[in-house]
Amino acid sequence: DLGRSYSFCCQLRDRFQVHVLAVEYPGYGVCPGVATGPSVMENAFSALHFATQSLCWPVDSILICGRSIGTGPAIKLTSLFRFAGVILVTPFMSIGELFKDRVGPFSKLVEEWYPNSELIRKVRCPVLLIHGKADDMISYRHAEQLFELIATRKLLVSPPSMMHNTNLMNDMNYLVMPATHFFSLPDYIFQDLRVPAWAFTLRPRTATPTAPAPWP
Repeated sequence: DLGRSYSFCCQLRDRFQVHVLAVEYPGYGVCPGVATGPSVMENAFSALHFATQSLCWPVDSILICGRSIGTGPAIKLTSLFRFAGVILVTPFMSIGELFKDRVGPFSKLVEEWYPNSELIRKVRCPVLLIHGKADDMISYRHAEQLFELIATRKLLVSPPSMMHNTNLMNDMNYLVMPATHFFSLPDYIFQDLRVPAWAFTLRPRTATPTAPAPWP
């Protein structure tokens, strides 16, 4: 759950001088529900709605970041909206391709939640991919093939010794230096971020918020 990511989020905030909004999966931590393709995307859209409508933060000043299975909702969002950019750490082509690496033809029996290889073609913001060549959970070939499909400004960082769960802050060349140069961080915005008081209390979900309109 997000409790285990707190330290990493704090380091992101301090290193890049940014605000960090982390999104929980349904059924993890204190977040209710069950994690499915639609429910994960519902949480992603809710977070985007909160950032743009409640915090009044412009879409084109938001950097999306996803790691491993989280690159699925990250790519889905960036295929619909024109963000400042997206960081994909250990991404994958699709759920089917992931299972194909493990179970071969039986992968056709798996429900496809994230057709990343199709959606990545629609992304129009800068894309930074980070995938270690020593990853034994998601093959490095996934990042290579996704990189070839991207039609916008892009960069692939592939540390030889980085594994699937390697701490990205262990080496400045994994994330900090590439992101700093690729996105010209920190990009200072002299605007106060005001978080509404109700955001600090737990409330039952009553309705699914509407995300901002996708870019034309």
